[in-house]
Amino acid sequence: EEWEKEGFEPIVVADRMIIHDSRHLPEKVYPIDMVIDAKLAFGTGTHQTTNMMLQALMKLYDKHYKGRVTRLLDCGCGTGILGIAARKLGVDEVWAYDIDEWSVRNTADNSRKNETDNFHAVCGDVTVLGREIIGSFDIVMANINRNILLADVAHFSNVLQTGGYLVVSGFYQSDSAVIEREFEKCKLVLCDDSIVNDDWTCMIFRRV
Repeated sequence: EEWEKEGFEPIVVADRMIIHDSRHLPEKVYPIDMVIDAKLAFGTGTHQTTNMMLQALMKLYDKHYKGRVTRLLDCGCGTGILGIAARKLGVDEVWAYDIDEWSVRNTADNSRKNETDNFHAVCGDVTVLGREIIGSFDIVMANINRNILLADVAHFSNVLQTGGYLVVSGFYQSDSAVIEREFEKCKLVLCDDSIVNDDWTCMIFRRV
């Protein structure tokens, strides 16, 4: 709560994106500018996992899609930072969910501040897939933790189009082996684009 009152200094990701709150305006213009005010929710870019997820999203969008991403799903959306970044990159439509109601409200508030339409956030766990959230996705992103990722990976794979990408973080490098092994059982193959930062890891998988 005290951290929220103070806010955070602007954060630059890959020299292309800047993230700042309403109190700290950037001194330099970047191609992608995001206003993120955290209200009891996780995700400003200050943590290694969020930063890596943003890097991975930009890399995927540039390398594999080149502006052709139709739908993206953010699992455990927190402040909504990943979905907002996706819309600003050019993803046509974003769906997001979080088990915490205040995170969903925070996501909606940040989406309005960034004027991102075609952004839908619902409250619930992975069971919202196929119920409130319908259809398949080009990219699924989940910055949660190891145990939830392992428990929910089959659901992620089921809503991911063949050839689509799953980006995950929220765990340590020592967990990478079990993540890769269990994900392979769900037709998810590890790509050569993993990112490591202070022992935190971000991995990218392709649905086959």
